[in-house]
Formats: sequence, C-alpha cells, structure tokens
Amino acid sequence: MSKFLKFIYVIIILSFLFYVERGVSSASPFYCVDDDYFCFGLCLPPMIDHCTLRGQCICITISTEVES
Repeated sequence: MSKFLKFIYVIIILSFLFYVERGVSSASPFYCVDDDYFCFGLCLPPMIDHCTLRGQCICITISTEVES
C-alpha cells in the first residue's frame, strides 16, 4: 500500500508542476532587420542587444576577464 501511495503522490506532484509550467508565458518576440537599431533599449545591463541571422532580437551577456 505504501508504494501505491508514493506513486499516486508522485503523479499528483508531476501533473501539478506540468500545469504550472504550462501557464508561463513570455513576452512577444521583437524582430529586427540586419541591424541592432530595432533592438535598442530591449536589454538591461550588463546584457547587450543583438539582431540574429533569423531576424530576432536577443540579449547577450558580455563577460569580461577579471584582472588579478
């Protein structure tokens, strides 16, 4: 009986997690044409905006080396 209850518990938790994740939505994508002007102001620092080859704006994190 204990194994059966654990199985039911796991099924309930996984179905709940799937339901919660399914409801998450993101912002609508921004599209650009060959330059970064259309992506201007999209990202927060320390990220920069970039126009991909597919014509979609993305945010990229620029990492710098730490001087010792």
